[in-house]
Amino acid sequence: MALLLWRCPVCQTEDATVHDRRWFRPGALSCTACDTRWQIRREMGRDFRLKVVDGPPDLVGVEMGLSSWYDEMKRRFKPSPIAVTGVELLPDEVVYLQASDVPVVPHRPNALFDGWDEREAPQTQPHNPRELADWGPIGSGRLLITSHRLLWQSAQRQLEFRWSSATAVYLWLQNTLGIRYGSAPYRFPLGQEPGLKWLTYAGTLAHGAAEHDGRTVTTSGF
Repeated sequence: MALLLWRCPVCQTEDATVHDRRWFRPGALSCTACDTRWQIRREMGRDFRLKVVDGPPDLVGVEMGLSSWYDEMKRRFKPSPIAVTGVELLPDEVVYLQASDVPVVPHRPNALFDGWDEREAPQTQPHNPRELADWGPIGSGRLLITSHRLLWQSAQRQLEFRWSSATAVYLWLQNTLGIRYGSAPYRFPLGQEPGLKWLTYAGTLAHGAAEHDGRTVTTSGF
């Protein structure tokens, strides 16, 4: 549940919620930043119910469905910059998220498998028949979400995916971030990173770039 409520609905602190699973008692969710604690109750065939049992006095006793707490978590969301090293940023560019050991997985055919040496990732695919499952990694490295782009770095190369050229952002399975860059699709398995958090940041930035350019971008629901 902490992967879903990756941002505390009360204090908006990221990565602060902890899900305490209990076999014979109701589970609990707590925030390590503001000490709010919810009791979790499952309604069979319906939503989970979360009731505040510790926290701000005006919230103690408040009970809502998990989906309502998720909506509250998203309210007032604004990407928060972080400090990083080892990356050359563009003017006015800031970094929001980073993760290590993330593979970049293009869908074949893609020029990255044929000696592509440019910094910007290919936006098009050769006109060959595409097979549904024909994905292949080209290496693992550090993945960053910035105000301007999705940036992937390894010891051998660097690839950038500018939000202004993204046509789709989505979450595949549980923790794999996907992007369609121009017409070329890519995937980034995030390991233990909260996929919904990455999707929210990427989707928000891609939508912002699309609105600025007067176009649309497709995203998974977040």
